Amino acid sequence: AWEAALPARVAALAARWRLRGVVPLASGGTGARLYAATAPQGPAVLKLALPGQAVRAEADALAGFAGQGAAQLLAHDSAEGALLL
Repeated sequence: AWEAALPARVAALAARWRLRGVVPLASGGTGARLYAATAPQGPAVLKLALPGQAVRAEADALAGFAGQGAAQLLAHDSAEGALLL
């Protein structure tokens, strides 16, 4: 069911975050799905995690790095399991 819902989730997040050219990348090693996109800020990766993964903790950690030594967090939605990097 999670996999089947991905196209609708990607479309909704792309509209919400004004992403263009969203294309799938290789799956993440933890089961996450990754998509290349162009965000208003420039090139980006949309990461959708499986339910139960610690998306909020990952977003908090990335925000703490503020793009220094780690991917820059552009947006996130913990309820959707989504990170825009």
